[in-house]
Amino acid sequence: MDQKQLNEILEAHELWLQSEGKEGKRANLQNADLDDADLTDADLRNADLKNAGLRNADLKNAGLRNADLSCADLRNADLNNADLSCADLRNADLNNADLRYADLSCADLNNADLRYADLRYADLSCADLNNADLRYADLKNAYLDDADLRNAYLRNAGLNNADLSCADLKHADLTGAAVAFIEKLNDLTGQTVISVRVNTTRANTLINYWKESGIITTGCFQGTLEELKKKVARVHADNDFVRNRYERAIAFIENEAKQDDIRNGGKNGKQSI
Repeated sequence: MDQKQLNEILEAHELWLQSEGKEGKRANLQNADLDDADLTDADLRNADLKNAGLRNADLKNAGLRNADLSCADLRNADLNNADLSCADLRNADLNNADLRYADLSCADLNNADLRYADLRYADLSCADLNNADLRYADLKNAYLDDADLRNAYLRNAGLNNADLSCADLKHADLTGAAVAFIEKLNDLTGQTVISVRVNTTRANTLINYWKESGIITTGCFQGTLEELKKKVARVHADNDFVRNRYERAIAFIENEAKQDDIRNGGKNGKQSI
């Protein structure tokens, strides 16, 4: 599609939006070839972009609220700060897309391919990410509160400092995921996370133990329980006060994990202490 034809469609769509459907025409870009297109700041709310080719497209600051982008090819697209709230992105290919600061709240990303996507500071609250592929995605500081992440593939994803309040991670694959500095875990479901705050040399150090993954985090440390035990013994060898506090916290976590197994028969759940 050439730029002239695209501009005509965008102008008609803008008039359609402004007149609430009385004038102009809703943008029908279904199956359109828009690879490398410049759609910066474009207003495509409610537009039909189903199965569109938008590879390498520039969609910075674009308005795509309620747009139909199901099955669209958005590989390497620049969606920095775009409004994709309530958009239909089912089965969309967003591999390596730039989605920093994008608004994806309430978006449908079921089965979407988000491998290597940059989602730092993105708003994914209430988004449907069921069965989405987020391997190696960067979700640092992302808002995932109330997000549906059931069966999501999060292998090697970066989730540091993400907000996972009320998120559903049932059957999600978190193998190798970075989960340090996560403070907001209240009412998380689908994963057992045992949390303890320890008053050490650093003020109120938070320890999170992700039971199903066998991963424990505190500060910038992420590893297994045994690795943390060894580090505590080494780093605090000359400080009995701090070492003993960590050891008591670790013993508490181990006991809670055992009790959780007894209570739930090893089933996934959530335990935050």
